[in-house]
Amino acid sequence: AIWDFRAAAEERIFGFDKALAGQPLSDYRLTAAETLVTRLRAGLGDNLLGLSEQAQITALGWARLIRRSKDAAAMIEQQSQDGAAGGDKKPSSPFRLITSD
Repeated sequence: AIWDFRAAAEERIFGFDKALAGQPLSDYRLTAAETLVTRLRAGLGDNLLGLSEQAQITALGWARLIRRSKDAAAMIEQQSQDGAAGGDKKPSSPFRLITSD
């Protein structure tokens, strides 16, 4: 059963990669990749151990792009909220000079 899952997973990875045909991983392609990577990680763990190296590198590359996309979206959302809340307010520094009285 494990070998069947691995073979099916690799077939899905390589089929998806072929369907991308060099197009950027964005919009609906990004959503589809995220769904596939989530399913793969549910079955194989975060590192996708058990896949061939080629399949592992391909799928983990998608996972990295998905994470970057989410991070960028969160940053844009935060900037949007900051701008709406206080105009051009400067962010406070995490480092403060501590003085004693």
